Amino acid sequence: SSVVVLGPHKVAYADLTGSGAETAAHVMENGRMTLMFCNLQEGPPKILRLYGRAELLVKENIDKSLLEKFPTSLTQTNPGFRSVFILNVERISSSCGYSLPIMTYQKTRSTLDEYAERKGIEGMNEYCLYKNSFSIDGLPSVAQVRNPNLVIAPKPEEGYIYGRVVSKKDPSTEDFKFGTSYHYYKPQPVLSPKLLLIVVIAFFTGALSGYSFPRILGNVQSMKTSCHENFSTVFPPMEP
Repeated sequence: SSVVVLGPHKVAYADLTGSGAETAAHVMENGRMTLMFCNLQEGPPKILRLYGRAELLVKENIDKSLLEKFPTSLTQTNPGFRSVFILNVERISSSCGYSLPIMTYQKTRSTLDEYAERKGIEGMNEYCLYKNSFSIDGLPSVAQVRNPNLVIAPKPEEGYIYGRVVSKKDPSTEDFKFGTSYHYYKPQPVLSPKLLLIVVIAFFTGALSGYSFPRILGNVQSMKTSCHENFSTVFPPMEP
């Protein structure tokens, strides 16, 4: 199984290399992740979803004790194995699944495993770097984490964004030391720097307006009184 239960509110999902890496990119962006399970065989047509915040662990930095919880053929001998997601489950929900089809399991496809075997570990690492460095909308993804010593530039091509190595990073930089375990979700500040600047400007503008308005109003009232007195002097009121 590619999914194992680690605790009452924690599961792990093993991930193989494919032509895209959207889930990793989204987890790296904000931490949100959902796992969905469907019953497509005989029985109740149920859909189960696990919602939570995830952590991305790339294969180069996963403890052996965690790898051993998965089948050996998935995480230890498969050249295409690239990462594990640790999902901290915050919500579990189920739905009816009344529109799910009933299907009969015949066999597991071996095409992906056979492709990875032909490419080998080095070939799959190169494939991952090329195909899995960015999401389709340009977010950094799993290959960036697996290659912290490389500067990988985006290479748009036919609706996808591939990765292209442009140089090596200096081992003394913080980027190089950042590591290979990513939990990107961080509570966002209540006020961003730009919003804070707007609030400060608005505050001082309001304070200045509050100070100036009574003086302006007083000046207008004085002008009104003066004009009325001058008008009365030039054009005295008529006797009845």
